Amino acid sequence: MTRVGSEITVGYILTISFVTAILGQPLFGRLTDRYGGKLTIAITTVFSTLTFIAFMLSGSNVLFLIVSYASFVFLAFTGFPVLLGYVNQIIPNKITTTAHGIVWGLGNTIGGATGIAVMSILIFERISLTDTMWAMVLFGIASIFFIPFIPEGRKLFGNRKYQR
Repeated sequence: MTRVGSEITVGYILTISFVTAILGQPLFGRLTDRYGGKLTIAITTVFSTLTFIAFMLSGSNVLFLIVSYASFVFLAFTGFPVLLGYVNQIIPNKITTTAHGIVWGLGNTIGGATGIAVMSILIFERISLTDTMWAMVLFGIASIFFIPFIPEGRKLFGNRKYQR
């Protein structure tokens, strides 16, 4: 709120931004189907990090805040279709439900909780919210370096496509 000086304006920014997630999920699900999970994960990881950096640098410019944060949400809130679509590309059909539970339950839920825990610890240690958010940017940047280690879709099981 200190950036824009109004709780109502913050509410507008958040509302507009979360609408973009509704549009991003089916779009990135389709991209995952068409171009593969690894590429889509790379796109969403790199560009969500860049748009969050833009958000952090936006200052009190409300229009830039809206555009940068809405872009971040559009890219970052695509985990469900992208990650689970990717799982479908690399795991045999007979174990996809279990794999989805592991990826979403452990990876996404525990990963998100860990991020909140790190932020809480930093804030508890009297680090400002802004500096804490910059620390989260470092996690985004670090995650980009792990993208090359993601296996290509359909390669874990001998490059064959599974019958659906």
